[in-house]
Amino acid sequence: MLSMRELEELSGVSHNTIWRIESGRQGAHPRTIRKLAEALGVEPEELLKEE
Repeated sequence: MLSMRELEELSGVSHNTIWRIESGRQGAHPRTIRKLAEALGVEPEELLKEE
């Protein structure tokens, strides 16, 4: 499991943006979704699935 700081380093997406997306305070732009997905080694669609 990655920390938010590690994900920030791998994706180039700021820690604050990752925190806001995870907490539901902000939606993510498609470009941000792609960066996060690439850093996590998943397809962008995986990040958009609702549980």
